[in-house]
Amino acid sequence: MNEHEHAQHRQLVRGTAPGPRTAARQRTRAFRAARELEARALRLTALNANGNQLHPVEGADHDRVVRGTVELAAELGVPTAVLMSGLPGAKGDSRPNWVTSSWPPEAAGILRHQWEDVALPYWEGLAGFARRKGVRLAVEMHGRQLVYNPARFPRLQDAVGDDVVRVNLDPLAPSEAGRRTWNYVTLGQGHPGGAVFWRDFVYALRAVGYDGSLSIEHEDVIVSSEEGIRRAVEVLRPSIFRQPPDWSPAEV
Repeated sequence: MNEHEHAQHRQLVRGTAPGPRTAARQRTRAFRAARELEARALRLTALNANGNQLHPVEGADHDRVVRGTVELAAELGVPTAVLMSGLPGAKGDSRPNWVTSSWPPEAAGILRHQWEDVALPYWEGLAGFARRKGVRLAVEMHGRQLVYNPARFPRLQDAVGDDVVRVNLDPLAPSEAGRRTWNYVTLGQGHPGGAVFWRDFVYALRAVGYDGSLSIEHEDVIVSSEEGIRRAVEVLRPSIFRQPPDWSPAEV
């Protein structure tokens, strides 16, 4: 980001809520953009509001962005809002505290406070809000978040409802500790085997019944966005099956 973009990002996240006229203009622009996408045979499948709504100091500002995103998704007819779980601090902290080990012993107390006193009450309220709006919440598992791997997600989902809280699967994040799938390069360029990995990945998604969107996150600093996305589409397109299966073996 350049300095101007950083300033815009800070204004969005810190978020002093816009006045009625500003909010109306923003919504008008959003609806216009959605119509332009439709005219090009494209559709929005999710809006993104990544941040840290559980931050001990800035959390309320981030929460306004999250709820505004859910409201906008509902108005646009977009079924999903993507976000992260958030990460609180220890009790009394002014900064988030990421606990990844059961030792030293005070780690358990920090986690108990983060989950029971902060995260679950917040998420119960947010899930109810999203449920009333008819929008699903897709949680991206990411480092420095309370839900940072598949083992942590069920606790959140079980507490607030699998009807509204799902996963936004970024194949980088859960695999950080083992074989890393990519390194912020254009899709297909960074992983040994390139297209072979993504073919297997897409096939595995189909095998478990997934039939939703595949999104491309371009963060390659040596390739332009336009070329990087085009190359990524070229890698993914041959891997995607478009027709439903027409045969299955007999049950035994």
